[in-house]
Amino acid sequence: MFSPDGKTVATASIDDTAKLWNLQGLQIAILKHNDEVNNVVFSPDGKTIATASSEGAVRLWTQVGDDWQQLAEYQGRDGVLNPDGKLITVVVDNTVQLRPVEGLDELLARGCDWLRDYFASHPDVPNEACR
Repeated sequence: MFSPDGKTVATASIDDTAKLWNLQGLQIAILKHNDEVNNVVFSPDGKTIATASSEGAVRLWTQVGDDWQQLAEYQGRDGVLNPDGKLITVVVDNTVQLRPVEGLDELLARGCDWLRDYFASHPDVPNEACR
């Protein structure tokens, strides 16, 4: 799978990893799972990567500097990345769930929306990240 800008290639592997490569063939990152990685996809903006393993785990990763850090993990019996890179299909307790692939900014914004009322009623709690 090529990144949207065409500068990075992501591969899924039976050695429990997804690997990122530059166009010169040099490995630039390893994204670890606990079982065989069977799918990897970039978000449309290339800032988030989703990986799915045969154990049913779907992990979201974001780039921080030269490293990739895990943002979230969804567990299910099956994890399938939709080809558009915008949704993850996860089966949990025989129920199919579609979950958006979000970057760090979107996750923070959603979290701040959830906490808005709490911060309003607790002015003594620091909330610099939500300003």
